Amino acid sequence: MENIKPKIFNIFGEKAINESLPLIMKKLESSDFFKFAIPKDYIFLPLFEEKINQTGLLICALEESSDYIEICVKKSDDFNLDTVINLKDKKNFNESIGVLKNIPDSSVRTLLLKDITDDYTYEELEKFFSEAFRILSYGSSFYIEYIGTAVSEYLLKGYIEYAGFINVFPIASAGEYEQGKIKIYSKKTGLIDISKQPKKVLINIDLKQPEKLLESTILIRDLHNKYNNWDLYLVSDDWKFFDENIYLKYCSADPLSENFDYVIYIDDFNPFPVIDYEFKSLNGRKPDLFYSQENLASVRAFLDKHGIAGDDFFLIIDAAFIDIKSRENILEKFKTDFPYIVKIGFKTLVAGEDFNDLTLKDKALLLQ
Repeated sequence: MENIKPKIFNIFGEKAINESLPLIMKKLESSDFFKFAIPKDYIFLPLFEEKINQTGLLICALEESSDYIEICVKKSDDFNLDTVINLKDKKNFNESIGVLKNIPDSSVRTLLLKDITDDYTYEELEKFFSEAFRILSYGSSFYIEYIGTAVSEYLLKGYIEYAGFINVFPIASAGEYEQGKIKIYSKKTGLIDISKQPKKVLINIDLKQPEKLLESTILIRDLHNKYNNWDLYLVSDDWKFFDENIYLKYCSADPLSENFDYVIYIDDFNPFPVIDYEFKSLNGRKPDLFYSQENLASVRAFLDKHGIAGDDFFLIIDAAFIDIKSRENILEKFKTDFPYIVKIGFKTLVAGEDFNDLTLKDKALLLQ
């Protein structure tokens, strides 16, 4: 039978995503599954996956081609989304494997294999983890609790990664380790994970409105924060404005002949993508700084005291380490190096002792 090319849905922007979902739901009224394709608009993959989940659908298959991602979805209403299987009694091994084998593909959002003991061999654990990978939908979560002492965290991580899972890391406290109980969390690759995989990204900027260059710098920062595996290359006639940007691997007016995984075009007619990046999980290996309401209040009070609103652009000069002449030289150099910011208007914050009274977290937040 001839292969039918799947329908392609546009997901560039929240409006396009919202328009595509009712059409997908309509297709599922007469079929258990629906297969379609979307462009590799990596910035919008996380939002699209989130909207799919909110609509009550499961992604049961993913396949990447050179230009598109093919997706198969089905309704999740008829399935148990949380499943717990207790493996404490080794005598029930065949029964437990039978239970897993009878669960349909991609029908579970969360699976917990509980109380695994030292009695299980590597081959038996491999069977459990392989079946777990099969039945979980894309983006779903997998948890295990190991209550033995013979298997280390690193060996368990190796087993689970070999089965195909990603983001494998322990969620146990040190006390639970000492008692011989290791909890591990992992998941199956979803659209969010595809978007965050290492990418070589070209940002092409062609702006006639200089004030939009500032929006570009915010976009570059947010891309780095959310997709920190991406290498960002920038080509623009205004490249000098971005030359000191620490997030860029390359910055020039000269076009590049290299191959890129993704290209972002920014001009006066295209809206800037909104990168709603979240703080990294506290369980992650590389946590960001977490600010409290107290930090936010302190920084707001500091800015108010110096007549600066939260959305003002300002230059901080530490008065404790600089004389008036040097301060004037800094301002002059700033005006030369950043003419666009000067054109829009900026304020100077001469920080005295009250700046040094701020906590390190307050200062970090202020400098951000």
